[in-house]
Amino acid sequence: IPLCIGVVFQCGLLVAQTPMKVLTFGEIKPQGWVYNQMLRDISSGNSSYLEFMRPLGAPITESDKGYGEFEGNFADCVIRNAILTGYKPWLDKAKNIAGFLLENQDEKGYVGRKRPDNFQELAQNEIELWSQCCFLRAFLAYYEYTKDPVYLNATVRSVDFMIKTFGD
Repeated sequence: IPLCIGVVFQCGLLVAQTPMKVLTFGEIKPQGWVYNQMLRDISSGNSSYLEFMRPLGAPITESDKGYGEFEGNFADCVIRNAILTGYKPWLDKAKNIAGFLLENQDEKGYVGRKRPDNFQELAQNEIELWSQCCFLRAFLAYYEYTKDPVYLNATVRSVDFMIKTFGD
């Protein structure tokens, strides 16, 4: 979500004192206790154990470990925290996760836990739309970081596929 600077409140009204600049994700880095908390969480806190709960790397089509919200949010968590903290082990992990998601996107653009032959079945399962959203946040965060169009193109392919599958 872009953040605008150069804005103050005056008598309850939002007034721009200087021209506003839209800031992209990662343009502002956490410092102080926020940075320390984020680093602690990804190096030895709760986030450092997420992948052990449900490994990211098992085949997406594995039915007993269906992909979805958890995996998409985990991928997004790793990528965003890595970018914001610059923590090298997680920057490497973010690169691997983004690559894994790309490798497992099918030719139609689908990334998710089900790969039915009959996509009418998929369209009747709204949770798939939410799962796609979780994965796409990870793609978009990695795109903003790398500026590599392959991640933006993967997002567009997925969105186009989901619009075709679910309708307007």
